[in-house]
Amino acid sequence: MPARADRLTSVGRLYTHPDLLQPDNALGRGANPALRAPVPPQSPSAPTLESTQSGAYVLIADPDPRRAAMLRDIVEQAGIEALVTRNGDEAKAMLRRRRLPVLVIANLSLPRLDGFALLADLRRIAGSSGPPVVVVSSSKELSSAAWNLKERLGVRELLAADATEEMAAETLGRALPALRMPDAEGAADGPTDRWVAETIDRYATDVARRFSVALVAVTISIGEREWFRIHVNQPRRPRRRGLPSPRTWTFFRQVLEGHEPLVVPDVQQHPLFAQAEFPPAGTIRGYAGVPVMSAGGHVDGALCLFDSEPLAFDARALDALTEIGHRLALELDLSRERADIQQRFTALSRLALTDPVTGLANRRGGEEALAREVARARRTGSPLSLVLFDIDRFKSINDQAGHAVGDRVLRGISEILSTSQRGSDLAMRWGGEEFLVLLPDVGLHGARVFAERVRENVQNLEIPEAGRITVSAGVAELSADEDPAAALARADANLYRAKAGGRNRVEADQAQPIP
Repeated sequence: MPARADRLTSVGRLYTHPDLLQPDNALGRGANPALRAPVPPQSPSAPTLESTQSGAYVLIADPDPRRAAMLRDIVEQAGIEALVTRNGDEAKAMLRRRRLPVLVIANLSLPRLDGFALLADLRRIAGSSGPPVVVVSSSKELSSAAWNLKERLGVRELLAADATEEMAAETLGRALPALRMPDAEGAADGPTDRWVAETIDRYATDVARRFSVALVAVTISIGEREWFRIHVNQPRRPRRRGLPSPRTWTFFRQVLEGHEPLVVPDVQQHPLFAQAEFPPAGTIRGYAGVPVMSAGGHVDGALCLFDSEPLAFDARALDALTEIGHRLALELDLSRERADIQQRFTALSRLALTDPVTGLANRRGGEEALAREVARARRTGSPLSLVLFDIDRFKSINDQAGHAVGDRVLRGISEILSTSQRGSDLAMRWGGEEFLVLLPDVGLHGARVFAERVRENVQNLEIPEAGRITVSAGVAELSADEDPAAALARADANLYRAKAGGRNRVEADQAQPIP
């Protein structure tokens, strides 16, 4: 199966301009010839058609094509353009040729120009207000060196070279909130895109190999979504700009409307297809197309193959191509069902990690987040602080005003936590009336300031039926090589001191006094 670097993108999201898809493009020599659909850019100077009109893009500089493809998938699923290069000097040229990206993802070990030099050049161009940077490395020493220079280089996050897709998505989401993983309601597009893309790509590649033709194109519509995929065996000239959806092009439209196989042995001698919108006139001689339709009507598309020579296609070959179209439709229908199942499973998994009253992570989800943040802090050598909040006299609120009022208090405090924290902070409901907040890259003093701000906001929370609402808090900073349970125990001890000291207070580690 082709690498995900060659995956399909759906219509209305992102298409790479064919000028960038030659063997010497930013993806590097030897890239898989399966290319994404050459839908035209909006202006001659822009190499891509973006899903938004802002012109925002993310620059990915990584010599590993599989990891680069994974990172590009994450960016594109957020509806943002991704430019990929495998060489440092090409990344530098992109930064100087285009407007600045909204995020730079750079491997520290780039050919031709290493990541440190690339980021230094970015800072010279953009100054201190440049885009955030996520650096990728398999070397702990290189990562530490980059983190020590984070202010100078604009480094926002570190990403291990062997990070999973989920870990990478979380890291990029912290660096650029627009890339955060969607909620469960919108999570179905990811698995659907991947399964449909991989299935169509595999079939297109197999057809091109089996029939020894220069180009295979597939257009598929499933429900309200549309995919277009081209597989080529040699570089082709870009098609003319300003064309509508591929489904309206003559080669595809005839098959889609007729629901019958179609063969044109020599396009250039045909009165209709000789002037077709795509491929460019004079580049294609032979053509054959078959419908791709599922029994339930969920899948409706066309599988077409083209060749640079007149096509010697007999009835048996046409039957074989038609059968491939049937199998593709069946497999896509099964992929759709798999995506539905995956969506339901993902939704249930998210529910299992989410507190239903506040919408924050629950204890189980919080423990997983704590383990990730502790691992990150140890990997980068950066501080990590914990703040444990407890609602004062919460049992009395429930007993006197009722649990419905108590739930309103919980939701009100969770909203205060959500609005008080940074994008990289993590708040969770730790127990009945307890909340835990993780503060990455924040020392003890900063955590104490955060806790005081939350405490003041809570005491101004107005829920008349609940009376005066206050919280107490205990603050602790994770020490080097300390077990997270020990840090939590210190935060809990500090919380107990705050309660014993009269409530509506914040207490921190006594070993590290706060000015």
